[in-house]
Amino acid sequence: MSDEHKHMPEGEHEHPAHYEHMELPAYDDYLKAQKITVKDIKDHLTGPIVSVIVHIIILCTLPSIVFMEHPKQIDSIEVQVENMEIKQMDKIPEPPKPPDEVLDDLEVEIDRPDVDTQVNVTVDSAASVSTTDVDINVDIPDLTSIKPNNSALKLPKIYAARATSGGRISAIKKYGSGTDAKKIEDAIEKALNWLANNQNEDGSWGVYETSKYSFTAMATLAFLAHGDTPASQKYGQVIVKALKKMLEWVDKKCNPYITSGWYSYDHSLIAYTIAEAYGITKMPKLKDAMEKTIRFIIENQNKRGTFYYGYDRTPVIQSYDRDPISGKLLKGRDPEPPSNLAFSGWNFQALKSAFSAGCELPGLQETIDKAILGIKYHENPNTKEGGFSETPRGKPDFGMTGVGILCLGLLGAGDSKEAKKAMTWMQKYNANGMKTCAWRYNADVHKEYQKAFTHALYTWYYQTQVIFQDSKGKGGTWNRWNRAFSNAYLQEQNSDGSWLTPAEKYGSHLDPNKTNAEWHYVKEYSDVKDLKIYATTQNCLTLEVYYRYLPTYRLSKSSEKKKSIVDEEEDLGLKIE
Repeated sequence: MSDEHKHMPEGEHEHPAHYEHMELPAYDDYLKAQKITVKDIKDHLTGPIVSVIVHIIILCTLPSIVFMEHPKQIDSIEVQVENMEIKQMDKIPEPPKPPDEVLDDLEVEIDRPDVDTQVNVTVDSAASVSTTDVDINVDIPDLTSIKPNNSALKLPKIYAARATSGGRISAIKKYGSGTDAKKIEDAIEKALNWLANNQNEDGSWGVYETSKYSFTAMATLAFLAHGDTPASQKYGQVIVKALKKMLEWVDKKCNPYITSGWYSYDHSLIAYTIAEAYGITKMPKLKDAMEKTIRFIIENQNKRGTFYYGYDRTPVIQSYDRDPISGKLLKGRDPEPPSNLAFSGWNFQALKSAFSAGCELPGLQETIDKAILGIKYHENPNTKEGGFSETPRGKPDFGMTGVGILCLGLLGAGDSKEAKKAMTWMQKYNANGMKTCAWRYNADVHKEYQKAFTHALYTWYYQTQVIFQDSKGKGGTWNRWNRAFSNAYLQEQNSDGSWLTPAEKYGSHLDPNKTNAEWHYVKEYSDVKDLKIYATTQNCLTLEVYYRYLPTYRLSKSSEKKKSIVDEEEDLGLKIE
Protein backbone atom coordinates (compact mmCIF):
# COMPACT_ATOMS: atom_id res chain seq x y z
CA MET A 1 0.00 0.00 0.00
CA SER A 2 1.32 3.45 -1.04
CA ASP A 3 2.16 6.04 1.51
CA GLU A 4 -0.53 8.25 0.21
CA HIS A 5 -3.15 5.63 0.71
CA LYS A 6 -1.90 4.78 4.15
CA HIS A 7 -2.13 8.30 5.37
CA MET A 8 -5.65 8.95 4.20
CA PRO A 9 -7.68 10.28 7.07
CA GLU A 10 -9.69 7.64 8.84
CA GLY A 11 -13.35 7.74 8.11
CA GLU A 12 -13.11 9.30 4.62
CA HIS A 13 -14.55 7.24 1.71
CA GLU A 14 -12.74 7.11 -1.63
CA HIS A 15 -14.77 8.25 -4.62
CA PRO A 16 -14.90 5.77 -7.58
CA ALA A 17 -14.00 8.49 -9.98
CA HIS A 18 -10.78 8.86 -8.17
CA TYR A 19 -9.50 5.56 -9.50
CA GLU A 20 -10.05 6.74 -13.00
CA HIS A 21 -7.39 9.38 -12.77
CA MET A 22 -4.95 7.21 -10.74
CA GLU A 23 -1.87 5.57 -12.20
CA LEU A 24 -1.94 1.80 -11.43
CA PRO A 25 1.21 0.09 -10.18
CA ALA A 26 3.23 -2.23 -12.32
CA TYR A 27 3.31 -6.04 -11.83
CA ASP A 28 6.80 -5.99 -10.33
CA ASP A 29 5.52 -3.66 -7.72
CA TYR A 30 2.91 -6.23 -6.73
CA LEU A 31 5.54 -8.91 -6.42
CA LYS A 32 7.60 -6.76 -4.18
CA ALA A 33 4.62 -6.07 -1.99
CA GLN A 34 4.14 -9.81 -1.41
CA LYS A 35 7.65 -10.33 0.15
CA ILE A 36 7.87 -10.91 3.98
CA THR A 37 10.62 -8.98 5.71
CA VAL A 38 12.24 -9.28 9.13
CA LYS A 39 10.46 -6.14 10.09
CA ASP A 40 7.17 -7.76 9.17
CA ILE A 41 8.00 -10.73 11.40
CA LYS A 42 8.81 -8.52 14.31
CA ASP A 43 5.66 -6.49 13.77
CA HIS A 44 3.42 -9.54 13.62
CA LEU A 45 5.04 -12.09 16.02
CA THR A 46 6.16 -9.99 18.98
CA GLY A 47 2.73 -9.74 20.50
CA PRO A 48 1.89 -13.45 20.31
CA ILE A 49 5.28 -14.49 21.69
CA VAL A 50 4.98 -12.14 24.66
CA SER A 51 1.48 -13.43 25.25
CA VAL A 52 2.70 -17.05 25.29
CA ILE A 53 5.49 -16.25 27.76
CA VAL A 54 3.12 -14.46 30.09
CA HIS A 55 0.73 -17.42 30.05
CA ILE A 56 3.56 -19.83 30.85
CA ILE A 57 4.60 -17.72 33.85
CA ILE A 58 1.03 -17.60 35.06
CA LEU A 59 0.69 -21.37 34.76
CA CYS A 60 3.92 -21.91 36.72
CA THR A 61 2.99 -19.61 39.61
CA LEU A 62 -0.63 -20.67 39.76
CA PRO A 63 -0.11 -23.66 42.21
CA SER A 64 1.67 -21.53 44.76
CA ILE A 65 -1.03 -18.93 44.57
CA VAL A 66 -3.76 -21.51 44.91
CA PHE A 67 -2.26 -23.38 47.90
CA MET A 68 -0.84 -20.45 49.85
CA GLU A 69 -2.50 -20.09 53.26
CA HIS A 70 -4.38 -16.92 53.53
CA PRO A 71 -3.27 -14.92 56.53
CA LYS A 72 -5.65 -14.89 59.44
CA GLN A 73 -7.68 -11.86 59.58
CA ILE A 74 -7.66 -9.82 62.73
CA ASP A 75 -11.16 -8.69 63.20
CA SER A 76 -10.32 -5.73 65.38
CA ILE A 77 -7.56 -4.16 67.44
CA GLU A 78 -8.41 -2.32 70.58
CA VAL A 79 -6.01 0.37 71.65
CA GLN A 80 -6.36 2.01 75.03
CA VAL A 81 -4.40 5.11 75.77
CA GLU A 82 -3.96 6.31 79.33
CA ASN A 83 -2.35 9.42 80.57
CA MET A 84 0.39 8.66 83.10
CA GLU A 85 1.85 11.03 85.57
CA ILE A 86 5.61 11.09 85.23
CA LYS A 87 7.41 11.59 88.52
CA GLN A 88 11.00 12.48 89.06
CA MET A 89 12.92 9.45 90.38
CA ASP A 90 14.76 9.83 93.61
CA LYS A 91 18.47 9.42 93.44
CA ILE A 92 19.41 5.75 93.60
CA PRO A 93 21.28 5.16 96.85
CA GLU A 94 24.82 3.98 96.78
CA PRO A 95 25.24 0.27 97.57
CA PRO A 96 26.44 -0.40 101.13
CA LYS A 97 30.14 -0.62 101.63
CA PRO A 98 31.48 -4.09 102.37
CA PRO A 99 32.65 -4.73 105.92
CA ASP A 100 36.29 -4.28 106.78
CA GLU A 101 36.67 -8.03 107.08
CA VAL A 102 36.05 -9.33 103.58
CA LEU A 103 34.73 -12.82 103.04
CA ASP A 104 36.22 -13.53 99.64
CA ASP A 105 34.39 -15.84 97.29
CA LEU A 106 32.14 -17.27 99.97
CA GLU A 107 28.78 -18.81 99.31
CA VAL A 108 26.78 -18.63 102.51
CA GLU A 109 23.77 -20.89 102.59
CA ILE A 110 20.84 -19.57 104.59
CA ASP A 111 20.27 -22.81 106.45
CA ARG A 112 22.28 -25.92 106.80
CA PRO A 113 21.39 -29.54 106.06
CA ASP A 114 20.68 -32.29 108.58
CA VAL A 115 23.11 -32.24 111.44
CA ASP A 116 24.27 -35.81 110.94
CA THR A 117 26.53 -34.51 108.20
CA GLN A 118 28.87 -31.57 107.97
CA VAL A 119 26.73 -28.51 108.05
CA ASN A 120 26.90 -24.94 106.73
CA VAL A 121 27.23 -21.86 108.89
CA THR A 122 23.75 -20.62 109.58
CA VAL A 123 22.61 -17.13 109.12
CA ASP A 124 20.44 -16.75 112.16
CA SER A 125 17.17 -14.92 112.20
CA ALA A 126 14.59 -14.28 114.82
CA ALA A 127 12.03 -16.35 112.99
CA SER A 128 10.91 -19.57 114.55
CA VAL A 129 12.24 -22.71 112.93
CA SER A 130 10.44 -25.99 112.62
CA THR A 131 12.33 -28.82 114.25
CA THR A 132 10.29 -31.80 113.22
CA ASP A 133 12.80 -32.96 110.64
CA VAL A 134 15.97 -32.27 112.59
CA ASP A 135 17.99 -35.26 113.69
CA ILE A 136 20.69 -34.75 116.28
CA ASN A 137 21.64 -38.37 116.84
CA VAL A 138 25.25 -37.71 115.98
CA ASP A 139 27.88 -40.23 116.98
CA ILE A 140 31.13 -38.36 117.34
CA PRO A 141 33.98 -40.32 115.74
CA ASP A 142 37.61 -40.44 116.74
CA LEU A 143 38.73 -36.89 116.02
CA THR A 144 41.72 -38.19 114.13
CA SER A 145 39.38 -39.70 111.55
CA ILE A 146 37.38 -36.56 110.79
CA LYS A 147 37.87 -35.52 107.18
CA PRO A 148 38.76 -31.92 106.42
CA ASN A 149 35.97 -29.64 105.26
CA ASN A 150 36.13 -28.12 101.80
CA SER A 151 34.62 -24.86 102.95
CA ALA A 152 35.37 -22.58 105.85
CA LEU A 153 31.62 -22.24 106.32
CA LYS A 154 31.05 -25.85 107.35
CA LEU A 155 31.20 -26.93 110.95
CA PRO A 156 32.97 -30.18 111.85
CA LYS A 157 30.70 -32.91 113.19
CA ILE A 158 31.77 -32.36 116.80
CA TYR A 159 29.89 -29.04 116.62
CA ALA A 160 26.93 -30.47 114.70
CA ALA A 161 24.09 -29.92 117.16
CA ARG A 162 24.86 -26.21 117.60
CA ALA A 163 24.86 -25.56 113.84
CA THR A 164 21.24 -24.47 113.26
CA SER A 165 18.38 -23.05 115.24
CA GLY A 166 16.43 -26.24 114.58
CA GLY A 167 19.32 -28.39 115.75
CA ARG A 168 19.66 -26.44 118.98
CA ILE A 169 15.95 -26.63 119.77
CA SER A 170 15.92 -30.36 119.02
CA ALA A 171 18.92 -30.95 121.29
CA ILE A 172 17.22 -29.14 124.16
CA LYS A 173 14.05 -31.14 123.60
CA LYS A 174 15.98 -34.40 123.45
CA TYR A 175 18.11 -33.84 126.54
CA GLY A 176 16.02 -31.27 128.41
CA SER A 177 13.77 -33.82 130.16
CA GLY A 178 10.65 -31.74 129.66
CA THR A 179 12.32 -28.34 129.87
CA ASP A 180 10.72 -25.66 127.67
CA ALA A 181 13.21 -25.61 124.78
CA LYS A 182 12.04 -22.28 123.39
CA LYS A 183 12.42 -20.55 126.76
CA ILE A 184 15.94 -21.91 127.13
CA GLU A 185 16.97 -20.78 123.64
CA ASP A 186 15.30 -17.40 124.14
CA ALA A 187 17.25 -16.91 127.38
CA ILE A 188 20.50 -17.71 125.55
CA GLU A 189 19.60 -15.28 122.75
CA LYS A 190 18.86 -12.55 125.29
CA ALA A 191 22.22 -13.17 126.95
CA LEU A 192 24.07 -13.02 123.63
CA ASN A 193 22.26 -9.81 122.71
CA TRP A 194 23.32 -8.27 126.02
CA LEU A 195 26.93 -9.32 125.43
CA ALA A 196 26.85 -7.95 121.87
CA ASN A 197 25.47 -4.62 123.10
CA ASN A 198 28.14 -4.38 125.80
CA GLN A 199 31.18 -5.18 123.68
CA ASN A 200 33.84 -2.48 123.72
CA GLU A 201 34.62 -0.62 120.51
CA ASP A 202 37.97 -2.38 120.20
CA GLY A 203 36.29 -5.80 120.28
CA SER A 204 37.05 -6.63 123.92
CA TRP A 205 34.74 -6.96 126.91
CA GLY A 206 35.23 -5.52 130.38
CA VAL A 207 35.87 -2.31 132.27
CA TYR A 208 38.69 -3.33 134.57
CA GLU A 209 41.76 -3.48 132.34
CA THR A 210 43.21 -6.74 133.60
CA SER A 211 39.86 -8.54 133.26
CA LYS A 212 39.52 -7.87 129.54
CA TYR A 213 41.63 -10.84 128.40
CA SER A 214 39.60 -13.54 130.13
CA PHE A 215 36.24 -11.80 129.66
CA THR A 216 36.82 -11.44 125.91
CA ALA A 217 37.76 -15.10 125.57
CA MET A 218 34.78 -16.33 127.58
CA ALA A 219 32.30 -14.10 125.76
CA THR A 220 33.58 -15.27 122.38
CA LEU A 221 33.27 -18.89 123.50
CA ALA A 222 29.60 -18.23 124.32
CA PHE A 223 28.94 -17.10 120.73
CA LEU A 224 30.90 -19.99 119.22
CA ALA A 225 29.07 -22.48 121.47
CA HIS A 226 25.83 -21.15 120.01
CA GLY A 227 26.98 -22.06 116.50
CA ASP A 228 27.80 -18.51 115.46
CA THR A 229 30.82 -17.77 113.26
CA PRO A 230 32.40 -14.70 111.64
CA ALA A 231 30.02 -15.33 108.71
CA SER A 232 26.86 -15.24 110.83
CA GLN A 233 24.41 -12.52 109.93
CA LYS A 234 23.47 -11.45 113.43
CA TYR A 235 26.64 -11.85 115.48
CA GLY A 236 29.31 -12.23 112.78
CA GLN A 237 30.85 -8.80 113.24
CA VAL A 238 30.81 -9.19 117.03
CA ILE A 239 32.92 -12.33 116.67
CA VAL A 240 35.21 -10.76 114.05
CA LYS A 241 35.97 -7.80 116.32
CA ALA A 242 36.68 -10.09 119.26
CA LEU A 243 38.97 -12.35 117.24
CA LYS A 244 40.86 -9.37 115.85
CA LYS A 245 41.47 -8.11 119.36
CA MET A 246 42.71 -11.49 120.58
CA LEU A 247 44.98 -11.80 117.53
CA GLU A 248 46.40 -8.40 118.43
CA TRP A 249 47.07 -9.60 121.98
CA VAL A 250 48.75 -12.76 120.74
CA ASP A 251 50.93 -10.68 118.45
CA LYS A 252 51.86 -7.99 120.97
CA LYS A 253 51.35 -9.46 124.44
CA CYS A 254 52.39 -13.08 124.06
CA ASN A 255 55.93 -12.55 125.32
CA PRO A 256 56.24 -15.34 126.19
CA TYR A 257 52.60 -15.65 127.29
CA ILE A 258 49.54 -13.44 127.76
CA THR A 259 48.94 -12.39 131.35
CA SER A 260 47.43 -9.59 133.39
CA GLY A 261 48.97 -10.89 136.59
CA TRP A 262 50.44 -13.89 138.33
CA TYR A 263 47.14 -15.56 139.13
CA SER A 264 45.47 -14.89 135.81
CA TYR A 265 43.93 -17.48 133.49
CA ASP A 266 44.35 -15.21 130.47
CA HIS A 267 46.73 -17.22 128.29
CA SER A 268 44.92 -20.54 128.56
CA LEU A 269 41.50 -18.99 127.97
CA ILE A 270 42.64 -17.10 124.87
CA ALA A 271 44.43 -20.20 123.57
CA TYR A 272 41.26 -22.24 124.15
CA THR A 273 39.05 -19.72 122.33
CA ILE A 274 41.35 -19.22 119.36
CA ALA A 275 41.78 -22.96 118.91
CA GLU A 276 38.02 -23.52 118.91
CA ALA A 277 37.50 -20.62 116.51
CA TYR A 278 40.12 -22.08 114.20
CA GLY A 279 38.53 -25.52 114.38
CA ILE A 280 35.25 -23.99 113.24
CA THR A 281 36.44 -21.43 110.67
CA LYS A 282 39.91 -22.61 109.58
CA MET A 283 41.05 -19.02 109.18
CA PRO A 284 44.84 -19.05 108.55
CA LYS A 285 45.62 -16.21 110.96
CA LEU A 286 43.86 -18.10 113.73
CA LYS A 287 45.99 -21.14 112.99
CA ASP A 288 49.18 -19.13 113.48
CA ALA A 289 47.88 -17.71 116.76
CA MET A 290 46.70 -21.13 117.92
CA GLU A 291 50.10 -22.65 117.32
CA LYS A 292 51.88 -19.81 119.08
CA THR A 293 49.74 -20.01 122.23
CA ILE A 294 49.49 -23.82 122.32
CA ARG A 295 53.24 -24.22 121.77
CA PHE A 296 53.87 -22.23 124.94
CA ILE A 297 51.49 -24.51 126.89
CA ILE A 298 53.21 -27.63 125.55
CA GLU A 299 56.64 -26.30 126.41
CA ASN A 300 55.67 -25.22 129.93
CA GLN A 301 53.86 -28.31 131.19
CA ASN A 302 55.59 -29.55 134.32
CA LYS A 303 56.93 -33.05 134.70
CA ARG A 304 53.77 -34.15 136.53
CA GLY A 305 51.67 -33.16 133.53
CA THR A 306 49.97 -30.17 135.18
CA PHE A 307 50.43 -26.39 135.42
CA TYR A 308 50.72 -23.73 138.04
CA TYR A 309 50.06 -19.97 138.11
CA GLY A 310 52.58 -18.07 136.08
CA TYR A 311 53.52 -21.41 134.49
CA ASP A 312 55.98 -21.82 137.32
CA ARG A 313 57.81 -25.16 137.13
CA THR A 314 60.36 -24.55 139.85
CA PRO A 315 60.67 -27.69 142.06
CA VAL A 316 59.83 -26.97 145.70
CA ILE A 317 59.31 -29.06 148.80
CA GLN A 318 55.58 -29.09 149.48
CA SER A 319 54.14 -29.18 152.99
CA TYR A 320 52.74 -32.63 152.39
CA ASP A 321 56.25 -33.86 151.62
CA ARG A 322 57.39 -33.11 155.21
CA ASP A 323 56.76 -34.97 158.40
CA PRO A 324 54.00 -33.02 160.19
CA ILE A 325 55.89 -33.18 163.50
CA SER A 326 59.58 -32.96 162.69
CA GLY A 327 59.24 -31.07 159.42
CA LYS A 328 61.80 -33.34 157.81
CA LEU A 329 61.45 -34.42 154.20
CA LEU A 330 59.68 -37.74 154.06
CA LYS A 331 61.52 -40.69 152.65
CA GLY A 332 61.20 -41.02 148.91
CA ARG A 333 59.87 -37.50 148.47
CA ASP A 334 61.70 -35.19 146.13
CA PRO A 335 61.07 -31.55 145.43
CA GLU A 336 58.19 -31.24 142.98
CA PRO A 337 56.95 -28.40 140.78
CA PRO A 338 53.80 -26.75 142.15
CA SER A 339 50.46 -27.78 140.65
CA ASN A 340 46.98 -26.27 140.70
CA LEU A 341 43.98 -28.07 139.17
CA ALA A 342 41.87 -24.93 138.75
CA PHE A 343 44.63 -23.27 136.71
CA SER A 344 45.46 -26.52 134.89
CA GLY A 345 41.84 -27.09 133.89
CA TRP A 346 41.71 -24.26 131.35
CA ASN A 347 45.05 -25.35 129.89
CA PHE A 348 43.72 -28.89 129.50
CA GLN A 349 40.65 -27.56 127.69
CA ALA A 350 42.88 -25.49 125.41
CA LEU A 351 44.87 -28.63 124.52
CA LYS A 352 41.64 -30.49 123.79
CA SER A 353 40.38 -27.67 121.57
CA ALA A 354 43.66 -27.53 119.63
CA PHE A 355 43.66 -31.30 119.10
CA SER A 356 40.07 -31.18 117.88
CA ALA A 357 40.98 -28.37 115.47
CA GLY A 358 43.70 -30.49 113.87
CA CYS A 359 46.74 -28.88 115.49
CA GLU A 360 49.85 -30.86 114.57
CA LEU A 361 52.42 -29.24 116.79
CA PRO A 362 55.16 -31.66 117.89
CA GLY A 363 54.50 -32.98 121.38
CA LEU A 364 50.75 -32.24 121.48
CA GLN A 365 49.71 -35.87 121.85
CA GLU A 366 52.38 -36.51 124.48
CA THR A 367 51.26 -33.40 126.38
CA ILE A 368 47.68 -34.69 126.44
CA ASP A 369 48.86 -38.09 127.69
CA LYS A 370 50.82 -36.42 130.49
CA ALA A 371 47.83 -34.20 131.31
CA ILE A 372 45.71 -37.28 132.03
CA LEU A 373 48.35 -38.49 134.49
CA GLY A 374 48.51 -35.01 135.97
CA ILE A 375 44.79 -34.96 136.71
CA LYS A 376 45.06 -38.33 138.42
CA TYR A 377 47.92 -36.88 140.47
CA HIS A 378 45.28 -34.65 142.11
CA GLU A 379 43.12 -37.57 143.19
CA ASN A 380 42.58 -37.80 146.91
CA PRO A 381 44.88 -40.61 148.09
CA ASN A 382 43.23 -40.91 151.48
CA THR A 383 39.90 -42.30 150.39
CA LYS A 384 38.84 -45.21 148.25
CA GLU A 385 35.91 -43.15 147.04
CA GLY A 386 38.00 -40.76 145.01
CA GLY A 387 37.50 -37.08 144.25
CA PHE A 388 39.98 -34.42 143.18
CA SER A 389 41.58 -31.56 145.06
CA GLU A 390 42.95 -28.20 143.92
CA THR A 391 46.47 -29.14 145.00
CA PRO A 392 47.98 -32.66 145.10
CA ARG A 393 47.17 -34.74 148.18
CA GLY A 394 44.65 -32.17 149.37
CA LYS A 395 41.07 -32.53 150.54
CA PRO A 396 38.61 -33.38 147.76
CA ASP A 397 36.52 -30.48 146.57
CA PHE A 398 33.24 -30.67 144.61
CA GLY A 399 34.27 -27.84 142.32
CA MET A 400 37.69 -29.33 141.63
CA THR A 401 36.21 -32.79 141.27
CA GLY A 402 34.02 -31.39 138.53
CA VAL A 403 37.10 -29.94 136.81
CA GLY A 404 38.94 -33.27 137.06
CA ILE A 405 36.08 -35.43 135.76
CA LEU A 406 35.28 -33.09 132.85
CA CYS A 407 38.90 -32.75 131.74
CA LEU A 408 39.48 -36.51 131.94
CA GLY A 409 36.43 -36.96 129.72
CA LEU A 410 37.47 -34.28 127.23
CA LEU A 411 40.98 -35.73 126.97
CA GLY A 412 39.73 -39.26 126.33
CA ALA A 413 39.88 -40.81 129.82
CA GLY A 414 36.27 -40.39 130.89
CA ASP A 415 35.92 -44.12 131.49
CA SER A 416 38.97 -44.33 133.74
CA LYS A 417 38.54 -45.69 137.26
CA GLU A 418 39.60 -42.32 138.70
CA ALA A 419 36.77 -40.56 136.86
CA LYS A 420 34.21 -43.17 137.88
CA LYS A 421 35.29 -43.10 141.54
CA ALA A 422 35.13 -39.31 141.57
CA MET A 423 31.61 -39.31 140.17
CA THR A 424 30.50 -41.81 142.83
CA TRP A 425 32.04 -39.62 145.53
CA MET A 426 30.17 -36.53 144.25
CA GLN A 427 26.84 -38.32 144.14
CA LYS A 428 27.29 -39.55 147.69
CA TYR A 429 28.50 -36.41 149.41
CA ASN A 430 26.90 -33.71 147.27
CA ALA A 431 23.45 -35.26 146.85
CA ASN A 432 21.62 -32.05 147.74
CA GLY A 433 23.87 -29.93 145.55
CA MET A 434 23.23 -32.18 142.56
CA LYS A 435 19.47 -31.84 142.73
CA THR A 436 19.04 -28.30 144.10
CA CYS A 437 20.28 -25.20 142.31
CA ALA A 438 20.12 -22.89 145.31
CA TRP A 439 20.50 -19.34 144.02
CA ARG A 440 19.51 -18.10 147.45
CA TYR A 441 21.41 -19.38 150.47
CA ASN A 442 20.28 -22.92 151.33
CA ALA A 443 21.61 -24.40 154.57
CA ASP A 444 21.17 -28.03 153.47
CA VAL A 445 23.15 -27.44 150.29
CA HIS A 446 25.80 -25.14 151.62
CA LYS A 447 26.69 -27.11 154.68
CA GLU A 448 27.85 -29.79 152.20
CA TYR A 449 29.76 -27.30 150.09
CA GLN A 450 30.10 -23.65 151.02
CA LYS A 451 31.44 -22.71 147.59
CA ALA A 452 28.14 -23.83 146.08
CA PHE A 453 27.01 -20.34 147.10
CA THR A 454 30.14 -18.18 147.13
CA HIS A 455 31.44 -19.65 143.85
CA ALA A 456 28.18 -21.04 142.56
CA LEU A 457 28.46 -20.19 138.85
CA TYR A 458 31.95 -21.66 138.52
CA THR A 459 30.81 -24.82 140.36
CA TRP A 460 27.62 -25.19 138.31
CA TYR A 461 29.47 -24.64 135.02
CA TYR A 462 31.56 -27.77 135.61
CA GLN A 463 28.92 -29.76 137.47
CA THR A 464 26.37 -29.36 134.67
CA GLN A 465 28.78 -30.58 132.00
CA VAL A 466 30.00 -33.48 134.14
CA ILE A 467 26.51 -34.81 134.88
CA PHE A 468 25.44 -34.33 131.26
CA GLN A 469 28.44 -36.14 129.82
CA ASP A 470 28.46 -38.91 132.44
CA SER A 471 24.73 -39.66 132.07
CA LYS A 472 24.67 -39.04 128.31
CA GLY A 473 21.85 -36.61 128.93
CA LYS A 474 19.41 -39.04 130.50
CA GLY A 475 18.55 -40.73 133.78
CA GLY A 476 17.45 -39.58 137.20
CA THR A 477 20.57 -37.67 138.24
CA TRP A 478 20.62 -35.60 135.05
CA ASN A 479 16.85 -35.06 134.98
CA ARG A 480 16.79 -33.74 138.55
CA TRP A 481 19.72 -31.40 138.06
CA ASN A 482 18.54 -30.27 134.62
CA ARG A 483 15.16 -29.17 135.95
CA ALA A 484 16.77 -27.48 138.95
CA PHE A 485 19.44 -25.45 137.18
CA SER A 486 17.48 -24.53 134.04
CA ASN A 487 14.50 -23.23 136.03
CA ALA A 488 16.77 -21.25 138.36
CA TYR A 489 18.72 -19.71 135.48
CA LEU A 490 15.54 -18.64 133.70
CA GLN A 491 14.05 -17.19 136.88
CA GLU A 492 17.19 -15.26 137.88
CA GLN A 493 17.99 -13.77 134.46
CA ASN A 494 17.59 -10.00 134.37
CA SER A 495 15.14 -8.45 131.93
CA ASP A 496 18.03 -7.11 129.81
CA GLY A 497 19.44 -10.63 129.35
CA SER A 498 22.29 -10.38 131.86
CA TRP A 499 22.77 -12.15 135.19
CA LEU A 500 24.31 -11.35 138.55
CA THR A 501 25.85 -13.95 140.83
CA PRO A 502 24.04 -15.55 143.80
CA ALA A 503 26.56 -14.02 146.19
CA GLU A 504 26.00 -10.54 144.72
CA LYS A 505 22.19 -10.75 144.81
CA TYR A 506 21.61 -12.69 148.01
CA GLY A 507 24.89 -12.62 149.95
CA SER A 508 24.22 -9.74 152.34
CA HIS A 509 24.66 -12.13 155.28
CA LEU A 510 28.32 -12.75 154.36
CA ASP A 511 31.21 -10.72 155.75
CA PRO A 512 33.18 -9.28 152.79
CA ASN A 513 36.29 -9.05 154.97
CA LYS A 514 36.26 -12.78 155.59
CA THR A 515 34.69 -14.15 152.43
CA ASN A 516 36.09 -14.68 148.97
CA ALA A 517 33.18 -14.87 146.56
CA GLU A 518 31.91 -14.01 143.09
CA TRP A 519 30.88 -10.46 143.93
CA HIS A 520 31.89 -6.82 143.57
CA TYR A 521 34.18 -6.89 146.62
CA VAL A 522 36.75 -8.62 144.42
CA LYS A 523 38.69 -5.98 142.49
CA GLU A 524 38.17 -7.73 139.14
CA TYR A 525 34.42 -7.39 139.67
CA SER A 526 34.42 -4.00 141.40
CA ASP A 527 32.48 -2.55 138.48
CA VAL A 528 29.07 -4.22 138.41
CA LYS A 529 29.23 -4.35 134.61
CA ASP A 530 32.29 -6.61 134.88
CA LEU A 531 30.46 -8.86 137.33
CA LYS A 532 27.55 -9.07 134.86
CA ILE A 533 29.92 -9.99 132.02
CA TYR A 534 31.42 -12.78 134.12
CA ALA A 535 28.03 -14.11 135.25
CA THR A 536 26.42 -13.82 131.81
CA THR A 537 29.21 -15.64 129.96
CA GLN A 538 29.33 -18.44 132.56
CA ASN A 539 25.56 -18.91 132.61
CA CYS A 540 25.21 -18.71 128.85
CA LEU A 541 27.82 -21.44 128.39
CA THR A 542 26.11 -23.55 131.06
CA LEU A 543 22.73 -23.29 129.32
CA GLU A 544 24.36 -24.23 126.00
CA VAL A 545 25.32 -27.61 127.46
CA TYR A 546 22.55 -29.36 125.48
CA TYR A 547 24.29 -28.82 122.15
CA ARG A 548 27.77 -27.47 122.85
CA TYR A 549 29.31 -30.95 122.94
CA LEU A 550 26.95 -33.88 122.49
CA PRO A 551 27.20 -36.61 125.15
CA THR A 552 28.65 -38.92 122.51
CA TYR A 553 31.65 -36.61 122.27
CA ARG A 554 34.95 -38.33 122.94
CA LEU A 555 38.52 -37.36 122.17
CA SER A 556 40.40 -40.54 121.27
CA LYS A 557 44.03 -40.80 120.42
CA SER A 558 45.09 -42.75 117.38
CA SER A 559 47.72 -45.47 117.40
CA GLU A 560 48.97 -44.08 114.13
CA LYS A 561 50.38 -40.65 113.51
CA LYS A 562 47.54 -38.19 113.87
CA LYS A 563 46.45 -36.55 110.66
CA SER A 564 45.20 -33.01 110.69
CA ILE A 565 41.54 -32.46 110.00
CA VAL A 566 42.56 -29.32 108.15
CA ASP A 567 44.01 -29.35 104.66
CA GLU A 568 47.00 -27.05 104.62
CA GLU A 569 46.50 -26.10 100.98
CA GLU A 570 42.75 -25.59 100.81
CA ASP A 571 41.44 -22.14 99.98
CA LEU A 572 39.44 -21.26 103.03
CA GLY A 573 37.96 -17.93 101.92
CA LEU A 574 37.47 -16.43 105.39
CA LYS A 575 39.93 -13.69 106.22
CA ILE A 576 40.59 -11.20 108.98
CA GLU A 577 42.66 -8.31 107.70
